[in-house]
Parts: sequence; C-alpha cells; structure tokens
Amino acid sequence: MKQILTLIKWRIALLSAISATAGALLASPVTIWKISLPLIGTYFLACGAAALNQIQERHLDAQMPRTHLRPLPSGEMTLTVAKIITGGFLLTGLGALVLTGNMLTVILGVGAVLSYNALYTPLKRITPWAPVIGAVVGVFAPSIGWTGCGGAANGPALFALIIFFVVWQVPHFWLLFFRTEREYAAAGLPVLTDKLNLTRLKRVTVVWILATATLGLLLPLFGAIQHLAVAITLAVVAVWLAWSTRGILSPAPRADRQAFAAINAFAVTLLGAIIFEQVWRSRS
Repeated sequence: MKQILTLIKWRIALLSAISATAGALLASPVTIWKISLPLIGTYFLACGAAALNQIQERHLDAQMPRTHLRPLPSGEMTLTVAKIITGGFLLTGLGALVLTGNMLTVILGVGAVLSYNALYTPLKRITPWAPVIGAVVGVFAPSIGWTGCGGAANGPALFALIIFFVVWQVPHFWLLFFRTEREYAAAGLPVLTDKLNLTRLKRVTVVWILATATLGLLLPLFGAIQHLAVAITLAVVAVWLAWSTRGILSPAPRADRQAFAAINAFAVTLLGAIIFEQVWRSRS
C-alpha cells in the first residue's frame, strides 16, 4: 500500500481535489452528491497522472537521490503493476466526470492529463522553462469543479481562481528547484541556472511570489470571496507570504524552505476560505 500511495502522490492529488471543490462551490450551492462527482474525478485523474509521470520518468528518477527510492526505480513495483494501477485511476476518474453529464467537464479532465503528461513532462527534458509553460495545468482542477456543477464557462470568479493557480505553480516549482538544482543538472535535465545566474533567478522568483500574493488578494473583486472577515484572514496570510521572501535574496539558511511552506499555506488558506464562505452562505 505504501508503494501505491507513493506512486499516485496522493497528497498532491488532494490539493487538486480541494481546488475542484472550491470551483464547484463557487459555481452554485449544490448537493454533496453533485460535488462528489467532479471531486472524485479530479482526485483520481490527478493520482493517475502522477503515476503515469513516474512511469514516464522512471529512468530519470533512478539517477537522482531525491527520487531513486520511488517504487519503479527502486524495483519495489514492476512496470506492469504500475501501468495497471495508473490505468485504473485514470479510467475511474474519467468515469466519474462522465457521470456529471457535462461533456466540457470530461474534455477538461482529459486536457488536465494531457497538459501534465504530454506537455509538461516531455518539456522538462527540452527546456528549463517547462514549469512556466506547464503552469497551464493550474487551469483544470477548479474548472472541472465549476463546469461539473453547472457553472457558466465565462464566470469571473472562476477566471480569477484559475489565473491565481497558473501563477502560483511557477514559484512553487522554482522554490523546490533551489533544493534540487544539482540533481536535475547531474541527471542531464536543462536547468534555469544555465540561462540565469542563481541571484537573478531568485529575484524573478520573488516577483512571482509577490504576484501570487497580489492575485490572491484580488479574488474579492471578482466575487470569489465576499465576507470581510474571510478577506482579512486571507490578507494576513498574504502578508506572511510576502514577508517570507525577505531571506531568499540573502544567504539566510532555509529561506527557500520557509517561502515554499508559506506559498503552499497561502494556496490552502485561499481554497479553505472559499470553501468555508460558500458553505456558510449556503446554510445562512
């Protein structure tokens, strides 16, 4: 079981499911049953895409200390078993989206997998800018929840939410990259420090983090957050996120780890704020 959970990256998939839940609740107050279909579909597709990614990169994973103990490179799981698990998760996720009765939702689900496994994953071997291009994957989870629960495709709240997650993806990856740069380079992957020196890259990352915080604070303008207390809570976390960048440009120890934790906490807080507010409003 431990190897399966590692293969599907269940914790990362959970964030996608929460994003879908936020999108669903923003679309309209709906029943638990109706929310469950896009939520389950998103979660299982995210698990399947993560497993497929490890199948695609099993030889690369074997070359890096951070990933060489994953199920496939370590030999603790056979390729055949991994393919069966991957297929099961992908088909289950797609089936849940089909049950929503919304063809656009199904198309978005397929698009999510393709953007991650057929766009971002191969691009990592070609260009160091793959995280920027692959950030489009942030569009899909909230959109699946929104359309799966009947939301109009042009909703301003959805637009604000997906722009936030597209931008959030980039510094999220770069903050992780600061810890894995040497492993990526040793494995033969193109790295951004070949194009920009580390100091310049850190400056760019700070700009992207501040842009992420700003976009989160703009959500009330698009109707994604309406309650003042919720907006204030989000603003406090945004200030913490901005404050966490102060050590990135200096040799402060663990500054990148602190900023990584802060940017993830900001995304979770934002989603939690949306879900809390929508549930509260539906009961009032």
